[in-house]
Amino acid sequence: MTDSTGELLKPQILWAHMRDGIKLYSELYIQGRSDAQLPAVMMRSPYNGSPDTSFWAVLCRNLASQGYAVINQAVRGTHNSEGVFTPYSQEQEDGYDAVEWAAAQPWCDGRVGLWGFSYLGAAALHASVAQPPHLVGVSAHFAPSDCHDNAVYENGVFNLHFMDTWSANLINDFQRKAGIQGHEIDIKDISRRARTPLSDRQEFGDCKFYFEFLEHPYYDEFWSRMDLERRYSDINVQVQLTGGWFDIFSVGTLRNYRGIRTAGGPRARDNVHLRMVPACHGVWASEDWKFEYSPIADTETLSMGSQWWHHIFRDGTPASAPAPVQLYVMAPPMHGNIDIGFWISSANYPLPNTTARRLFLGSEGKANSLSGDGTLNWSLSEGAPDTFIHEITTPVPTCGGNLLPNPGEFPKLGDIPGPRHQGENESRLDVLVYTSKPQSGAIWIIGPVSVTLWAQTSAVDTDFTVKLVVVRPDGVALNVLDRVVNSQLRNGSKRAPERTKPGEASQYFLDLGDTALKLEPGMRLRLEVASSNYPRFALNSGTGGSATDDGRLLSATQTIFHDAAHPSSIVLPLIDGATLSKGL
Repeated sequence: MTDSTGELLKPQILWAHMRDGIKLYSELYIQGRSDAQLPAVMMRSPYNGSPDTSFWAVLCRNLASQGYAVINQAVRGTHNSEGVFTPYSQEQEDGYDAVEWAAAQPWCDGRVGLWGFSYLGAAALHASVAQPPHLVGVSAHFAPSDCHDNAVYENGVFNLHFMDTWSANLINDFQRKAGIQGHEIDIKDISRRARTPLSDRQEFGDCKFYFEFLEHPYYDEFWSRMDLERRYSDINVQVQLTGGWFDIFSVGTLRNYRGIRTAGGPRARDNVHLRMVPACHGVWASEDWKFEYSPIADTETLSMGSQWWHHIFRDGTPASAPAPVQLYVMAPPMHGNIDIGFWISSANYPLPNTTARRLFLGSEGKANSLSGDGTLNWSLSEGAPDTFIHEITTPVPTCGGNLLPNPGEFPKLGDIPGPRHQGENESRLDVLVYTSKPQSGAIWIIGPVSVTLWAQTSAVDTDFTVKLVVVRPDGVALNVLDRVVNSQLRNGSKRAPERTKPGEASQYFLDLGDTALKLEPGMRLRLEVASSNYPRFALNSGTGGSATDDGRLLSATQTIFHDAAHPSSIVLPLIDGATLSKGL
């Protein structure tokens, strides 16, 4: 990572010209002979306003030391690059031009790979859709697939915590470019005021995309331009994907794998690798369930995927190549907080020999809180529906989950990501709690989980949240999966909104996400149903008005049915543990 004098390797500053004349600031890291032609690996980032010792510079130096030309490029409208930042939608054309620019440079041998984490990973995948001729591979980690459904919104509900945190992290760079000094976003203060119309959040005035996203609450042509899911057939290079079970983009990572594996071009279909790790979107902060694995200590992460690039550029397909799918199976301990899970390998995902089993919600009409009578049963049980009052002025607080970390900003508002003990929320009467009997033997849940709810509301517009929880014999209840759905998008986030019918039972189908779990005998499963998860998700006013222009706040009476005509349930992917191929 140092040059011949022992100094830190300094980048050369270059400018990449886009087709419309915009120039993008690019840092080139090369170690050794300046006249050598090397394979190039590029990251394209909106986060380059950091000093020379930044995390990104360390990654570039690490990979450059192994014989690659490494480029760290600031995407359009960020850091020193020209133009206006229009997230995601700009990355297809710009990504194409950037790859072809790099391939034509005298220090490149004509082969270019794209690497990225989070937005950088999404930028890499979007570039691959444009099929630049000199792109040979993509290594994309913790990246979304459909920005409407699993990034900015989630099934029609504005992802408030993500958008506030992400925008605040970008806005200082935008203000610097505009010559504005001394004004920083106070995320804590913004989140306290999150019940006001979102259009009043003028602190984000320099993030024009924030308000543009708000103007498009439903999937339309605007979102289709940044939707990878409709373009998997255009991806035709080797792809490596990594995701975290508690990452904010975990849904997108698994959709990207399944989409490329089934619909990608032939080179991509046969050469897409997936690695799912026990991680969130950054530094692990939860003390309730901890893992020895850490993404920031992962040698493949710190080397920008050097083994992958050796495989792509040098070694072909070695006999010892790892299985295409590597999953960490999480195993919560019976006591304490240290996970006892293990790695498994497979040729594909979802795993073969998986059986879908359905657990049905049940009660005698009193499932409110942990003190209620809600059950989860392997067979349908008749019972009176459960009702709760959703008071928007006292929303259910966020407690863990797949959040974008923002350490130290507002921990009292629950922004520590990952699994957390849910006891406080389970004491609320506006949270319905359904719990299974203790497991008589160990069970393995590995794959996609879905929920069908039969729900009724008194409001003209509302949201429902669903959370899957693991309960230990000592009563500690740890969240595993949770998502939200808007009543007008109950039939799918890409479909046109359908009017909510107050007082009428409607069916909601919710893709809850994927997980990999081993539960020991004596553990139980639990499903929690509510109508808010704040400040992770924006609050629904209940009026049917836009989040940008309606200041009224209405309560709602919510009802969940679970009878033969309305079988609310959760579908779990179960597998025989004896069939798993353990180890890497």
